[in-house]
Amino acid sequence: MIQQQQIAQIKTLPFDHNANNFWQAIGITNKELSEAILKPEKFYSLNEVNKKLRILSTLVFTVVKGIMKISSGNILSVLFVLICDFNKKQSEMIEIIERNLIIYAMDRNKSLEEFSRDLDVLFGEINSICLFQYSLYESIKRFYN
Repeated sequence: MIQQQQIAQIKTLPFDHNANNFWQAIGITNKELSEAILKPEKFYSLNEVNKKLRILSTLVFTVVKGIMKISSGNILSVLFVLICDFNKKQSEMIEIIERNLIIYAMDRNKSLEEFSRDLDVLFGEINSICLFQYSLYESIKRFYN
């Protein structure tokens, strides 16, 4: 019970869904996300769970959006259209991912430390997908040019 309270009391970073700038809307900078992708040790060393959560949620959203772009016109793209609500703003979809990660931790009765470790593991997996996706995208681009 105490562990669920710890997770439920995480003060997430604020969103500004009405901002004209994506980075302002999600409350982190392009530099913070880029550094986390290129230097994962920076992500792992973060003590603020709310910052880890926001970076990870943004990375998950970016990977899903990238898969949609790569698979455009493919049957796989239909699956992502069913998952993503394109009537929502990007920051709102990131907020949903973040909220679902917290719900997952609460449902599994995770401690704050366990949740932080889970975020690290998930980040490692998603970051690998992101880097692979980027190289795949570049290969496709070179093939068509």
